[in-house]
Amino acid sequence: MPGSIAPQSGDQFMAQVLQGLSDRIRALELSHNTGISDPKGRMRIVEGLLADGTYATQYLDTSGRERVRAGQMTPVGGVTDYGLLVTDALGTTATEILPIYEAQVSAEEFTTSTSYVDLTTVGPTVTPVVGASGKVLVITDAFVAVPGNASGIGAGYVGISVDGAAPTGAMDKILYFSLSNGAGSAVSGAQTIGSAYVLGGLSTGSHTMTMKYRSNCSGGSAGGTVGFGSRYLQVQPI
Repeated sequence: MPGSIAPQSGDQFMAQVLQGLSDRIRALELSHNTGISDPKGRMRIVEGLLADGTYATQYLDTSGRERVRAGQMTPVGGVTDYGLLVTDALGTTATEILPIYEAQVSAEEFTTSTSYVDLTTVGPTVTPVVGASGKVLVITDAFVAVPGNASGIGAGYVGISVDGAAPTGAMDKILYFSLSNGAGSAVSGAQTIGSAYVLGGLSTGSHTMTMKYRSNCSGGSAGGTVGFGSRYLQVQPI
């Protein structure tokens, strides 16, 4: 019949009601933002829930373009980061300053592999977004244990894999714990060790970084068991 309206199911009606409520709540949240205008009435600072769904402080230029953001970044790939974002005068490029990406695996797990491998619990792994400098500060920490099955030399090494590649260069042996006994008898020991290193030469964009592990035991127990626990990885673009 001309002018008739198709009936709605109960689910469709409730979905519309919920969407309407959500829109009203969001509008109310936005209305409670703090804003500071300049003498000409132009909004220059906005603080609170922003239009992209993040909570941050925005500093705007006289054209209303965001030039500085402090707090939550605009979500990328479903991931929301925190930091300081500075946009250049053209409004076409942006550099995120000193965000922190970190992860930890507490479990102590073991390997006899003499090449870098994942442990039973992989990682820790982080995926930092690298800026134009191509540099990141890598901070690592781990408990390393040689449980007495090595004859002569017992060592455990931690490396950082970048985008799936085997640890090389500065990322090879970024952490290591080594014991030796000139008499060739069994050695054992454990220690918590840490390091900090500035890694350069990365391309702009996301890079996945994962801690990897290997054993280096000589003498009668080559390839002996080494344990790794309380594994911590922090990466900070700089």
